[in-house]
Amino acid sequence: MQLIRPLLWGLIITLFSLPAFADWEVGLRHSDTSVSEIVVNNDVERPQVVVYLVWVDLDAPQADEQFLSWRFDERERGWKSGLKPVLDAAINLPVLDSYTIEFEDKSCPELHRCFLALVAIPAGQSPLNTGSWQAASLLPLSLSASWARLPGQQFFLPRDSGANYSLADGATYAPTPFSGGPTAPKVEAAPESDTSGTGAPVTEKPDIFRLVDNKLLYANGQAKRFQVIDVADLSNPRLTGWTALSGNPRELYVLDDYYVLLQTNYVAEDGTQLTVLRQGADGTLTTVQDMTLSGHFIESRRRNDVIYTVTQESVPIEQTEKVECVWCFNHTVINIKALRFNAGQLEEIDKTSLPGYSPAIAIFSNHLVMANHNPEEEKWQTTQIQVIDLSQTDPLVELPMLKVPGQVPSEFHLSVKDQQLRVVYGPKNREAGSTLAIYNLASPEMALVGKIDKIAPGEALFATRFVDDRAFVVTFERKDPLWVIGLSNPAQPEILGELHVPGWSEKMFFHEDRLFAVGYDDQPLENEKNRWVRRVAMSLFNVADPTNPTLINRLTPFAGEVRSTSSPAIDDERALLLNWTEAFAALPINSWETS
Repeated sequence: MQLIRPLLWGLIITLFSLPAFADWEVGLRHSDTSVSEIVVNNDVERPQVVVYLVWVDLDAPQADEQFLSWRFDERERGWKSGLKPVLDAAINLPVLDSYTIEFEDKSCPELHRCFLALVAIPAGQSPLNTGSWQAASLLPLSLSASWARLPGQQFFLPRDSGANYSLADGATYAPTPFSGGPTAPKVEAAPESDTSGTGAPVTEKPDIFRLVDNKLLYANGQAKRFQVIDVADLSNPRLTGWTALSGNPRELYVLDDYYVLLQTNYVAEDGTQLTVLRQGADGTLTTVQDMTLSGHFIESRRRNDVIYTVTQESVPIEQTEKVECVWCFNHTVINIKALRFNAGQLEEIDKTSLPGYSPAIAIFSNHLVMANHNPEEEKWQTTQIQVIDLSQTDPLVELPMLKVPGQVPSEFHLSVKDQQLRVVYGPKNREAGSTLAIYNLASPEMALVGKIDKIAPGEALFATRFVDDRAFVVTFERKDPLWVIGLSNPAQPEILGELHVPGWSEKMFFHEDRLFAVGYDDQPLENEKNRWVRRVAMSLFNVADPTNPTLINRLTPFAGEVRSTSSPAIDDERALLLNWTEAFAALPINSWETS
């Protein structure tokens, strides 16, 4: 506790140095002495409310030790034992700007959940009924408290044990010794009909949340919970079900009425847990199946009713009789497993292994493609590409492995169309330029159909997007050339047009005759003294005429305010909300230069 307490205080002080996000807040200014200051803020007038300012220990063994209340009544002032309002009668609470109250530090017992609570309720209501709270601000004062998830709680911390705490909206608090949070009970899966798609196969790259009708499914790693939220009324979302997570949530599938959740361990990240959940009519989440996979989890993909998991693990080199092993090192392999989902149960139907590590993974209607560094080389000069045919009777049919002389940056640099693999790779030597190559998947040797090389010699390869018989490729040195490459004749791909704009694009998205790109703007404004800048930028291109692509508009948020920004959407397109129908985009943008 001697170490944890200063760390927690540091976090509290840091949080309260940030701009307030609520109109009702209680804070604490800690000093080196035993006396601190409680700071109360109220930004709006609140008519006829009863106010409570209380130090709370949810785990105190005796009722008289659970609450310490601030009283401002004429008959008694200061901190008093028990749960009492600031004033006995309801008051018209005015606007308060940093109203301070002295507070003699009260130690929180180890493993207890202690809070400083500021609550306003109507007259005649109980402060223990969260449904009557008109305003609430709860400041955690211990590490255990920061793990809780209470209405009005100001901040949360993840925890590595399985315990969870909650007080549901509208619930009445009854002090009880800690016994941990609910977990999903085991049940047998109810039989379901086969709902695998007909016609073209359905493929999916999963996320950690899904919107299904009016239900938002969220694998909340911060709270260590899988949560089901009713968003039928967007102004009043309701938590209708939750269960504790055993690890770090990585991906989520929704299949029929079941939720398939993939988790990894928080500490070692070694081993992947697949959990199948189902929600009952009363909101209760039950665990239908648990399955554990060995190895470090990379990603997964789905095709119809089969989930393909990709993990990697270090395995020992097999001993031989002819050569004595003096210095023996493990080698890394990539494991692919095919898991068929049927009636709430996952069944392993096939598996295979490949040499290497950290692959880029792409799935298409009938193929799973993985590209990773050739493990036989030390200088990352070539990439091996493994295409797996998913359309055969055997679930995983490996085609001949390709090796290309360069690096494949991401899954977006891979494409399969009409039994042809299309790939864009950067060169071993930047001076040689990038290459777009097309291979015949139907030939026994994966024959090269055609290619165009020496694309932008001297420039690095960034974003790529394949759209039907075209490819959009971005390279960069000092400016961002957007290349439009025609693929209508696979034997002779050709550059149709190009456009030079400042900065570069990392991700591109196509719709009709528009191309939306997320990347970086490295151009300083005229009045900026520091000439080095790198800010997230969004660009919209008109590509109706492939021979003459044009820039419609570019937006660089915080230009002139900060030199550098970043966004999770640069690395993971799932952090970007792009709505072509309503014509808007949303993404998080971060900067260390401003609060």
